[in-house]
Amino acid sequence: MYFYAVTSPHAKAERIVHRQAAASSNGYMPPYHIAMSGAGEGRVDTAFLWLERGYAERAAFMGGVKVEPASVVLHRDPRWGALLRRIGLTP
Repeated sequence: MYFYAVTSPHAKAERIVHRQAAASSNGYMPPYHIAMSGAGEGRVDTAFLWLERGYAERAAFMGGVKVEPASVVLHRDPRWGALLRRIGLTP
């Protein structure tokens, strides 16, 4: 999903993220994957919204967020360090 969010035209990438979010209400879609698609599209607020949800759910994949290449766009945001500390991955 991240690949399509990064390589697709903006409108198509946005539809992908929305489709993932909708899928999460009909069945389980890991919040981490939705967050990384949002990050790939440059939607930092969307990415943090889903990362926070993933943290609250203790969802899978959250432990890899620090080394995830897609998360680079999030590193300058003050929420990044706070999230890493809560997960236990001090920046």
